[in-house]
Amino acid sequence: MTNRELYFRDPITLELLNNGVSKVSEIGHDAGQIKTLRFELQNFVCDGEYAHGMERILKAFLDGLGREEQKAV
Repeated sequence: MTNRELYFRDPITLELLNNGVSKVSEIGHDAGQIKTLRFELQNFVCDGEYAHGMERILKAFLDGLGREEQKAV
């Protein structure tokens, strides 16, 4: 058995829509932006301490929405 056979989706067949870089931005009605966002959400792996860090960052971001200033991450 090869590593490729262990994955739910064959990584060889995936088109990397974001060139390996995720961006935080407003998503409009552009089909390309929506396709890229869907790809990022379906393929991003987040667990362990990394997941806890992401939770803290996103909570701080969401807590600051609507304020004139945001805390730095």
